[in-house]
Order: sequence, then structure tokens, then C-alpha cells
Amino acid sequence: MAMNDTTSSPPDVHKDVYALIIGINKYKRTDVFPTLHGAVNDAKAFESFLLAPCEERGLGVPSTHIKCLIDGEATREGILSTFTTHLLDNKCIPDGGETVMILFFSGHGTRVRCAGGNPIDPCDEAEALSPVDERTNVKGNYVYAIPDYVLGRLLEDLAEKKGPNITVVIDTCHSGGVGRNVGQARNAHPEMREISLDLDNHLWTGAASTKIAISHSMWRLTADSHVLLAACQKHETARETPYYPGIKVYGRFTQSLMASLRRFPLGQITYTELMNTIPGWSGQTPHCGGERRNRIVFNGNGPGTGERSIPLLVIESPLQEDGEGHKHIERKFRVEMGSVEGVVPGTEFSVHREQDNAFVCMLVAESVTINESILSPKNEPVIIPDGSRVIIADWKNTKKILHVYTPSDFPYTSSLFLPMGGPLGGDAPLCGDIVIERLTSTFVEVDRVRRFPLQQYTVQRLPLVLNGIVHFNYFLEQRGGAVRWGLPPDASSSGHLPRDEARSNFWEGWKFS
Repeated sequence: MAMNDTTSSPPDVHKDVYALIIGINKYKRTDVFPTLHGAVNDAKAFESFLLAPCEERGLGVPSTHIKCLIDGEATREGILSTFTTHLLDNKCIPDGGETVMILFFSGHGTRVRCAGGNPIDPCDEAEALSPVDERTNVKGNYVYAIPDYVLGRLLEDLAEKKGPNITVVIDTCHSGGVGRNVGQARNAHPEMREISLDLDNHLWTGAASTKIAISHSMWRLTADSHVLLAACQKHETARETPYYPGIKVYGRFTQSLMASLRRFPLGQITYTELMNTIPGWSGQTPHCGGERRNRIVFNGNGPGTGERSIPLLVIESPLQEDGEGHKHIERKFRVEMGSVEGVVPGTEFSVHREQDNAFVCMLVAESVTINESILSPKNEPVIIPDGSRVIIADWKNTKKILHVYTPSDFPYTSSLFLPMGGPLGGDAPLCGDIVIERLTSTFVEVDRVRRFPLQQYTVQRLPLVLNGIVHFNYFLEQRGGAVRWGLPPDASSSGHLPRDEARSNFWEGWKFS
């Protein structure tokens, strides 16, 4: 739900970003790894997205924050050591902070057998990324793939040290077959030595054996260290295909992901919603994993928002007659999402087909009530398949000062919207949490996001609590003297308290006893 005001504008949601980008077309063992044509293009496209300024729908990341390993640079040792130096041990990334960290890999993938058995896979195999020198010998040592549980354990170490705001993007496959064009898959021939369960255990602390780390697969839906955006499900095939009539080849997943990242405002879309905009293909279903997948893209430390993909309902008017005497049925559309969620006339919705999430068109809110909106096509009328769903593409609402996030099964929502003067629910104690995210930016010395346990309140007092938060934020955003701020006469004429006092009073001032 949204809390509104007349003075706010959305803040810049992008924080410091550090990225490790890997793209491999040509492997040293070409007899095992067919040469790819789009993996390096994928890596360069993602780098361009990071470097592009925000006004060009990029992230505006400084080039010094990005490390790229292309083809021959992406050896097994090079990938693991660069992960350590550029991310894990990088002194420029504050320990325990909110820095955005991204690992991007485009190339071949495989499945590897684990000596002694793999407890998380009955086939005794693990998904793995293929470095450029896999299955060669370096200084007399056989070069293995990089198992996903090794990366999962390293990501956990990174999250514990630097914070869990980590996104992993992988455009490869793990089906173990051959082949990336709609005819070529990104995976290797399945001739691979068994991997010892003790391989790589020197890379992390606190584990005597990979037998401990093997349960830390980075594919886990419950992983709390990172969000995983993968080109396909386990046992599926990721493919590449020519774009721009044969001029360049890209991975189908990366190309679709880049289009969605540039189309939607990143401060207003979750990982799950983003992945819902990407179509599925036969034998290739994009995957989104990790406990933080319902949080804002590249803001994994922020609050969880839940999915906002909602059904699109068709409204058919009676027969209409145009100026030439032709009769037709005018179709408009309705969504059960209105002003209480922050929708205003002009809000843009992206429409997607039910069966494969393919983008269909854009609709615009024509009229809005408290709990529903009537939509019409933004451009020329198009045929929208039955069962289509929509997500917000652009809120067009500069008045919001707060987002209030509640669990999808939050049982007290109706208590927030009772008529003025009506009965206020009971005095039973509440349970659960709500998350408040400030959208205003004037007073920068306070936390933007805060989680509130509700155990200290009753159902009756919940509307008063949220109303108090809104009023406090409204006056916090005003400029002028101490009177407008409600401060004592000796307060600063600018209305600003000293930093430490402001930080402590901001979240305490609205509380109710």
C-alpha cells in the first residue's frame, strides 16, 4: 500500500555497485566445449547496462567497480581469485554494508559427479560453471568445473562479511547434453572426472570439508545470501540466437533480461516481477531463487514486497457505433489495484501473456478508485490474450512518501481502511511485522527502511500507528522554521536537529503508548 503526500519525489535507489562479469565464447578444449558466439556479447551488454547513466536506464556504475574476465582471462584460478580480491576482500566495499554486489556469468555449464555421493542430488551430480580451461592440465593438475555449492559457500561468506545485497546472473545450462542459436545450447559434453568433496575447501573458513559446504547450493530457494537469476531450471538447456537480423548473437535469457532491466524503473520492481516479464521457451524456463527474490531489484537489503503480478480483467461495453455506421464492442480493462496501492491516473501497466510471461503491450490507468483501476491501451489497440496479467511499469505518482509492505497473508489489512468514525476492530494483540520504506529524500540522515514488530499494538491502534508515521514523515519533509517542525524554540532555525539526535528521534517520535 502507499502513503501519499504532496511534496515527495522518489529517491535514487541505486547505491554503490561492484560487479564481476564473466563471458566465455572460446574454450581451450574445443572438442568438449563447442565454441559459443553470444556469451561475450552477453557480458559486454551487461557491462554496458551497468556503465550507462541512470537517465539512459542504466546504473551509472564507475568503471573501476567492474571487473570483466573475457575468454582466456576466465580461468578457474582467475575466476575464484578475482571473486576474492574484487568482492570478498575488497577494502572499498564496507564490511556489513549495503553495497550492491553482482556476479554475472555467460558461457558453458555442466553437471559433475561428486565422489562419495551428493546429498542434495540422488544422481550424485551437482550443477557447475565451466571455466575456460576446464578439463585441461595446468602445472600437472587437472582443471575441474566450479561446482555450484562452492560458489554458494563463497556467496555465504561474502554476505556475512559485506552484506547480503548480492545478485547472481547466470546464462548457461546444466543438462549435461551437447550443444547454445536456437540450435546451440550452452553446455558441455558430459565427460567429467568425479570431483572430490574436499576440493576448494581452502577457499572458505569454518568448514573442514566440502561435505559441509555441499548443502549450500546457490540454487536453493531458501538461500539468504543472494538472489539467483538463471537462464533455465536444473536439467534444462539455455540457448543463444541471432538478434538484429543475424548481426549479433546473444543468449535468449540475457537479451530478454537486458530489455526488461531497461524498460522498468528498478526502484519499483522486484526480482520476481522482473523475471515474470521474461518469456519461457520450450526446454528453457528462467529461474529466480533466494529468499530475497521478492525484494526490489539490486536492493536486496530492502523490504520484501511480495508479488504484484495481478490478473487483467476485461470490460466489454454494449455495441458502439462509429461515425461511419460500423458497430463494434469497445474493450477496456480492469485491475483490482487502486489508489490505496498508490495507483493514479496515468500509471502504466505492462501486460504479459499467462502461458509464457511474454510482453504484450502497455496499458494506462484511465480512472482510479480506492480498490480498482480502469485501463486503456497506451498506443494503438491490440489483441490481449485472455488470462493475461499485469505489473506496474511506471507509477507516475510523485506524491507517495511511504511504501508499507505487509506479508501476503497479513490478516489486519481491512482494519486499516474502516470508515471514519466506524468501529475499529478489537483489542487483540497483533502478530507479525510491517516494513516502512521512506520515498522522500530531503532528510538523508535517517534510515530509509525500517521493520516494525507489531506485538506491542492492538488491531484497534494499527490505523493510528500508520497515520502517525505518515504525519511524522509529512512534517519531516517540510522546510522552514522550528514552528513548522513542531520543535522547541531553541531548535535550529533550519528545522534540522543535530545528526545523532535526528537519527534517534526520527523513528521514535511517532510511537504511541
